[in-house]
Amino acid sequence: MQLNPKIKAYTRVEAATAVHGLLEVAKAANVDMIKDFTNELESLYKFFAPQVPTTGLNMFDYMARFVANESDIRTHLRYICVRQGVAYATNGHVAVWGDCDLADGMYHPTLINGVDVDASDYPNFGKMTPTDSMLENEQTVHIKDLEVQTVSMGGKGGRFVKLGKHTFDFNTLLEVANGSESFGIRLPRVTSFPAIAYMQGNFDFEPTRILVMPTLPVTEVSA
Repeated sequence: MQLNPKIKAYTRVEAATAVHGLLEVAKAANVDMIKDFTNELESLYKFFAPQVPTTGLNMFDYMARFVANESDIRTHLRYICVRQGVAYATNGHVAVWGDCDLADGMYHPTLINGVDVDASDYPNFGKMTPTDSMLENEQTVHIKDLEVQTVSMGGKGGRFVKLGKHTFDFNTLLEVANGSESFGIRLPRVTSFPAIAYMQGNFDFEPTRILVMPTLPVTEVSA
């Protein structure tokens, strides 16, 4: 391929900016041929973008697991919201937040660039968080000791575990635990409130809190 000698080489930061622009165009395009390149562009962006050294998992990588998926009609939940130096992410089942240095606004969950999305509908985590009187005492949960049940809920099968009086999606707990063999959790006294998980290990950050909503009561257990 013959290159134009008048075109200067980008710096790494300039290359990241250029690839990010191409990625946004590709994601917005209606042409399948262009959309096929989005994974390659995202990989290129991650290569050129400044990297944050980690020994386990950085906060935004972790938060990206718990934003709503692209089919969710609550479009604001597809992004990370930053308010007064705190980053928030939730998919309606799990919520996680922690301190950050970003300006207030909405951010893409993997690229961590600002997006033009209205943040006014984003949940108020202060109102979501149970007070101390709403929670049982903290207990330690060991992943290997959990009794996993295959259940039928609403005609759909899944894997669930019982913690106290409450039922939780097992795969969600594994995602929350991030490979830890155990974690602390305070269960709600009533099912209308979320549990609060306290994670240790496999993190390069200390999230302020992780809220995990129990599922609906399990009514059928299959062998």
